[in-house]
Amino acid sequence: MWAVGVLTYELLMGSAPFTGQSDRDTYRNITNLDLQAANDLYHQKVSATAKDFIAKILVCDPKHRVSLADMLSHPWLSNNSVE
Repeated sequence: MWAVGVLTYELLMGSAPFTGQSDRDTYRNITNLDLQAANDLYHQKVSATAKDFIAKILVCDPKHRVSLADMLSHPWLSNNSVE
């Protein structure tokens, strides 16, 4: 599920969700879930339902992450309208 969240973010934004000046910074950003999402472009380009989808998948603890069934029934994937 985690990889689906990372790939979804990359496809929507054209860049990786977690970056840093070094590998150590990148790993810290991953652990802290410090997404590039804080930038204005993410907030302007990406719909609220897409952001919700990503936020529910990019959860460090797999026990608290959405299941495959929940992910597939998320409104962002099941919505027929274009956002």
